[in-house]
Amino acid sequence: MNDDDRLERLIQFIEAELPPLSQQIFRLRFLSEMSYEEVAQAAGVSKVTVYNHLSQSVQRIKEHFETKTAKL
Repeated sequence: MNDDDRLERLIQFIEAELPPLSQQIFRLRFLSEMSYEEVAQAAGVSKVTVYNHLSQSVQRIKEHFETKTAKL
């Protein structure tokens, strides 16, 4: 599997499994490469909220893809 396939699988997971605010924060931070402060301003939330959503999202992504990898 190449990097494009991995990125597509990640995006599909984010769209299907993460709540809308988490999706927005994840995209702003990692796809738009914004800082935590920029993400907080764009989403209308605090930096702590950005941190919490990103932490939870990354944990869910890790768990999902570790489980998929373990089954292979």
